[in-house]
Amino acid sequence: DVRDHLIQVDLIRRLHATTSASGRAFAVGIEAVERRFQRALDDYIAGRITEDDLIAATDWDKRWSWPFQVYAPVFNACRDLG
Repeated sequence: DVRDHLIQVDLIRRLHATTSASGRAFAVGIEAVERRFQRALDDYIAGRITEDDLIAATDWDKRWSWPFQVYAPVFNACRDLG
């Protein structure tokens, strides 16, 4: 449910603010994306590829049964926060 992911977005933003204020690094792990697709995630976060490119680069539609749009708020928050 997208509401669950909106709660995650709020938590990600709060944790990021807390860790940034203390100078600590912050990372988000997403179970839907295998480690071998890290470059695509990095490119998305850096703004080098679009959401559609990310979906294609991670084979989202083949590898995950949930629609990307349900997870999009989490990916977008991570991109916004860098």
